[in-house]
This record gives sequence, structure tokens and C-alpha cells, in this order.
Amino acid sequence: MFANVEQATAEIDKYAAKEVKLVADHREAVAGVSAAEMSAGEALLDAPEGESAATAVEQIVRAKSGVAAIDASIRACRARRLEAIKGKIAAEAAAWHKRADEARAEQDRIMAKTKKHLDALKQLEGVEFIPASTLKSSTLGTRAFGCEDKAVRLEAAGVPRNGGAQLDDVTSAVPLVEMVLRHESDGPSAQEVFAWAAACDPDDRFGNLPRSFRVTWHDCVIDYRDSYCQVAALAPSAGISIYTMKDLGPDMAQAIFRAPVSMQPVPRVIKMAAPAPKVPTAPPITDPVPVGGGLTIDQYLGQEYGRRWGAEQSEEEVRS
Repeated sequence: MFANVEQATAEIDKYAAKEVKLVADHREAVAGVSAAEMSAGEALLDAPEGESAATAVEQIVRAKSGVAAIDASIRACRARRLEAIKGKIAAEAAAWHKRADEARAEQDRIMAKTKKHLDALKQLEGVEFIPASTLKSSTLGTRAFGCEDKAVRLEAAGVPRNGGAQLDDVTSAVPLVEMVLRHESDGPSAQEVFAWAAACDPDDRFGNLPRSFRVTWHDCVIDYRDSYCQVAALAPSAGISIYTMKDLGPDMAQAIFRAPVSMQPVPRVIKMAAPAPKVPTAPPITDPVPVGGGLTIDQYLGQEYGRRWGAEQSEEEVRS
């Protein structure tokens, strides 16, 4: 998919920037729909009796079509970003596989050279060679195992659905959105991050004040209970110390703002296909298996040799 990790990382950054741009375009397009509806309404109001409203309706349809096109573009952008993250994981796993192969190859090369010398030493001395320290070939084997284990873990884990971002001293949510979109996980969309940031400031008090963000997400959506925005300039005074009679400074705990938990989106649940049920089958008919002392299971249980599961019984067995 991608030649290396650097190429995949560049793709993630590219689509993160594109999504931010598309969200801004979407906002303008939505405003254009409202403007088109207002303009069409005024045109119809002032139009002579019996004049067709087709032109005004077409303007609204075109504006709404533009919004729908941007929505589709955002979805495609997020899908490509997710593929880029998968590609980076695959590239990282391939790199670990390569390191493991290189370590094993070097281990095999060393062991092939030392084997004849160790065999000769054993014949001369009559004892096995016991190294005083860890052999280089053993270290290479351990390294190969560790690299292979990392590769397998990356491949098995897939794209993370949880993550977090921390950002200080910014004057808008745009840098936060860019950081979240560059996080290598299936996290919240740009629109969801902007909506959360707006919910933290419903009265529009932050303006251009510097602020800090702490955001976490689980199952691809922001956790409103754990995430918050802190605006130091809005912190009230903590009062006067009763011991020193000096100002305690701002109470930073009162400068933390959170979005209402009731507004948190529903986690994106991925439906896993259930495995096909296993149909029980009858055990295969095999020859009697010897147990102890050369006896078969039938003989061990006191039955005639050669009895089979499902075989017909003799007349003597039926009468008994």
C-alpha cells in the first residue's frame, strides 16, 4: 500500500489538512444555502403575480447540492485518512518483519561458521562447549523474536479506536482539530471536535483568549466527561490567605470548562461478523487403539476384539 512509514505519515497529514479545509468550505456552503433561501424568498415576495418561481428554486437546489457534495468529500477524505493509518501500521509491521529476518539470517550465518569448530572441540575435549557469556547468535535470536512479536502485535491490534490530545496556549480550536486528525487512530471528525469546543463555550466568552485543551476519545468519539478546556484569563481570584493575608492568586480550577455530557455522541460500534457455527460430526471409525500391555480398548473393557461403534450385535449378545 505504501512504500514506507514516511510516505504513510505524509498521507495522514495531507488528509488531515484536507478535512479541516473541507469543514471550512462546508460552513460557507451552509451559509450559502441560507442566503439563497432568503434571496429566493424575497424574490418571490416581490415578483409579479403569476411569475414562475423556478429560478429561485434552482438557486436553492444548487446551493444544497454543493453542501451534499462537500459532505461526500469529507466522508471520502476520512476514509482515505483511515486507509493511510492502516497503511502506516502495515509498513511498520513490515519493517519489524524485515528486522527479524535480518537478525535470523545473521544468526544462521554465525551458527553455520561456528558449528564445525564446536563439533571439533567436542570431539577433542569430549565435553559440550558452555559459553561464559551470552553468545552473539543467541542475542540475534532474541532480537529476531522481539521484532517478530512487535510486528504480530501491530497487525493484530489494527487501527486504535481510543486516543487523546493535549494542547496549550492556543486561541482557537483549529490547532486542536489538526492535532486530533493527525493522531493515528479512528478518532472524532473535525466537525465533532469543533462542536465539542463550541459546547465548552456556549456563551462565547473565550474570544481570542489563550486556552488549553485536554481531549480524550473512546470508541471513536470524544469523552465529554474527561475532556475539558481551561482558560486561565477567566479564572477568578482564590481569595486571601487567612495565614499570610496575601492574595492566593487565580483559582485555576474555576477556569475549567466542559461540554455537557448529555451532548456526547453515541460511540461508533463496529459490528463483527459472527463465526459460522460448528456442526458436530460423528467420530471416525478407526481400528482399535492399544492401551496398556498391548491390549485394545475393546479388550481392556472386556469386550470381544473387533467391536465397532454402531456395529451389529450377535444373537447371543441380543439374548443377554
